[in-house]
Amino acid sequence: MKNYNAFDDWAHELPFLGEASDNHPLRTWEVFLEADVNMEAALIQSIHGLYKSSLMSLRSCFETAFLAVFHSYPEKYKEYNDFWDGKIETPSFKEIRDYLFAKQEFKIFDAKYDLHTDVKAEYKTLSSYIHTRGYKRFETHFRTPTEKRTEIFSDYLGYDPNFMKEMASHLGGILEVVSAVFAVRFHAISSFFKKTEVIHGHLQNIIMTLPKHRVEQLLDYYQIDSVNFWKGIKKP
Repeated sequence: MKNYNAFDDWAHELPFLGEASDNHPLRTWEVFLEADVNMEAALIQSIHGLYKSSLMSLRSCFETAFLAVFHSYPEKYKEYNDFWDGKIETPSFKEIRDYLFAKQEFKIFDAKYDLHTDVKAEYKTLSSYIHTRGYKRFETHFRTPTEKRTEIFSDYLGYDPNFMKEMASHLGGILEVVSAVFAVRFHAISSFFKKTEVIHGHLQNIIMTLPKHRVEQLLDYYQIDSVNFWKGIKKP
């Protein structure tokens, strides 16, 4: 649940980032709310054993979070309005990804930390679950050897703790990648990182949930002293 809660925290934090930046993320927040709903849907579906459906919702969550950042750039404002009004098709994930990583700030971060590879890997993994597979595929991931299913299946109405572990892993992967993308895009976040006394509530929960190596990458990107930063962060 900690990964789910931290992802939800972004929905609360994004509206305030514009106060310290010229790239106000209002559009990002509006679209990100849809990603947050996708995340909630995935969790509910997984609890009820709708495995494939939950992973489809999770992929939609991942795509929509990137779409939110895609529409945050000034040159995309008109396109955003057309998108919001339903006048144009939603861009493909590849189009969104290529557009973002062609931006200078992402080029700089990616050259050092290879974020592009992490994004592609997470999306590829989520996409691999979309089409129904044979039972051996699912036996390896979600079921124990004594629970083999001999038919091809997609959803299975029943709670499976093995799948919930898999789900938690994907939630963590999405949170980690999306948080890095937000941090690179919205420079306002750096002002919070530089003043640990203002890091509390939702933002602190996000930081404490992310793997430490990812936070260290962001600190290095922002040129913030790591030792002093962690001293200023109060553990919940």
